[in-house]
Amino acid sequence: MRNARSKTITLLALSALLSGLLLCVASPAGNADEINQDEVLELRRSGLVAPFQQILQAVTLRYPGLQVLEVELEAENGKYLYEIDILLGDGSVREVEIDAASGTILDDELED
Repeated sequence: MRNARSKTITLLALSALLSGLLLCVASPAGNADEINQDEVLELRRSGLVAPFQQILQAVTLRYPGLQVLEVELEAENGKYLYEIDILLGDGSVREVEIDAASGTILDDELED
């Protein structure tokens, strides 16, 4: 279970993500790098990454009333993928993987 500090950091990171200021990109080797605002804007302009509000809307349609716990943007095999951990009303946690360009939900798993 996450402690209060971890939840605060996650919420702050989500706030930055929603405003387009911070995204973490994991390389295929598994190394995560912060990318700056200019790189985020270029990903958006090039169409490689859809607006996060659009991505979140797709997840919210499937799980109304969700609470976002963590968001990661990863590069995998030349594509960008969002991994979003969400908390549902029944207390369960799910990890949803979404194509960052199209907003298509690719995987949806119940976390242990």
